[in-house]
Amino acid sequence: MKGIKWLIRLWIFSLGFIYLLDLPYVEMKIQLAELIFLLLFFTTLILKKGIIVSHLKSNEFKSTALIWIKICLMFLFSVGISSLANFSRSSSLELMGLIYLFISSIWVIFLMKLDSSIREVFFTSFLYLGQILSASSIFIFILHQLEVPGLDPLLDPKFIPWLGEIPRVKGWMPSSALLASLLSIPFLLLLVRLRKDKNWWSLILVSIGLLLTFSKSLLLILPLGMGLFTAHYFGKKGRSLIHALSLGCAILLLLFTHFVPLSTYNQGEDVSYLSEEVLYTTEKVEWRLSTYWYLKKSAAILFIQNPILGVGPGQFSENLKHLQKGGFYPSYMPIYDPHSSLFGVMAEAGALGFIGFIVLIGGVIRMLLQINQTGEGEKNSWINMLPYFFIVLLIESLFTDILNYRHLWVLLGLLVFEYKHTIDGNIQKRDIPEMGG
Repeated sequence: MKGIKWLIRLWIFSLGFIYLLDLPYVEMKIQLAELIFLLLFFTTLILKKGIIVSHLKSNEFKSTALIWIKICLMFLFSVGISSLANFSRSSSLELMGLIYLFISSIWVIFLMKLDSSIREVFFTSFLYLGQILSASSIFIFILHQLEVPGLDPLLDPKFIPWLGEIPRVKGWMPSSALLASLLSIPFLLLLVRLRKDKNWWSLILVSIGLLLTFSKSLLLILPLGMGLFTAHYFGKKGRSLIHALSLGCAILLLLFTHFVPLSTYNQGEDVSYLSEEVLYTTEKVEWRLSTYWYLKKSAAILFIQNPILGVGPGQFSENLKHLQKGGFYPSYMPIYDPHSSLFGVMAEAGALGFIGFIVLIGGVIRMLLQINQTGEGEKNSWINMLPYFFIVLLIESLFTDILNYRHLWVLLGLLVFEYKHTIDGNIQKRDIPEMGG
C-alpha cells in the first residue's frame, strides 16, 4: 500500500500545477494530474485486482456508489448526446475530460475502501499542498514587488474599480480563482482542527496565500471559514450569526459581480469587461453591467436557439463570436467561456444537460443534509468542512465553471464514501492526523 499512498500524494500535489503542459491536439487539457492518475489507476488495478473485483460484486459497494454512478452517468449521457449532435474536436475533448473526472471520483471511493488510512493520505496531502502553494504565492508576490522580471505567467493582473491594478497571484494554475478554490480546502481543514492542533502558523500561511489571489470568492470563503471556527467555540449562536453574515456576503458578491460601481476618477483604465452604457451615475460613481451579465444573457439566447441539445460542450466561445457579430454581445468585450456552470451547461448541453446538472447538484445537497442530520460532523472534524466547501462551490457555479475543477471531483468521491458510512451508522472515529505547528 505504500506505493499506492505515494502515488495518491503525487496526484494531489499535481492538482496545484495544472498549467504546465501544452501538448499537440489536446493542448492544455491534459496535465501532470492526468498522467499521474493513470499511473495510480493501473497500479491499483494490478496490485489490488482481487479486492476491487470483490468490492464490485458486494452489495455494500452497490449501495454506496451505485446511486452516485447513476446520477453522474445521467449527466454524462446528456452531455454526450449534445457532443454527438454538435460534433467537433473541442466538444469531444470536453466530454472526455468530464468522463475522466467522473472516473477519478469513483476511483477515490475504491481507494478509500482499500485501506481506512488512505483517508488521512488525501487530507494531509491537501494540507501540505496548501502550505507549499501559499509559500510559493508569497515568494512570487514579493519578487513582483521587487520588480523581478519573468513573473507574468505566474500572475493574473486585473484592474479592479476602487483598488486599481491588482497583481493577483495564480501560480501554476489557469486563474487566481482556481488557486483560491484549491486553497480553500486546506484553509477549512486547518480551521476545523485548530482547536485541537493549534496550528496557527499553517493557518496564517494559507490565509495569506488565499488573500494574494485577490479572488472574489474570498467574500465567500473567509466568512464561511469564520462560521466554521465560531461554531466550534460558540455553538449554534455563533454559527447562526456567521451564517447570516455569509448569506449577506453571497448576495453582495452576486450583485457586485454583475453590477459594478466604477469611480469616475478611473476613466481611461482598462475596463473592457464593463459595459460602455452607464446604468446609473452620480458625481463620483457610475454603475455599469459587467461581462458576467452579458455572458449569462448570451447563454440564455443560445439556449433559446438550441433548447434541447444546446450548442455542444466547449462550443460556447465559438458561438459567442457569432452573437458578437450579430450585435447580441458587445463588440468591445473579450470572448470568454460561460463563466458559469449553471448557464454554461444550459447553453452547451441544452435542457437535457441542464436537468442532469440539477440532479447532480441535488444529489450533493441531499448527501450533505443527511450527514448533517446525523450529527456526525460533531464527531468527525474534517467532515465539518465539506458543507462549507460545497456551499462556496455551489454559489461559485453562478459565475465560475466549477465542473472542470479537478479537486472538486476528488472531494465528491470522499463525500460519497463518507455519506454511505455515516448513514449506515458504521462510522468509527475518523480524523485527519495531527499536523505539527
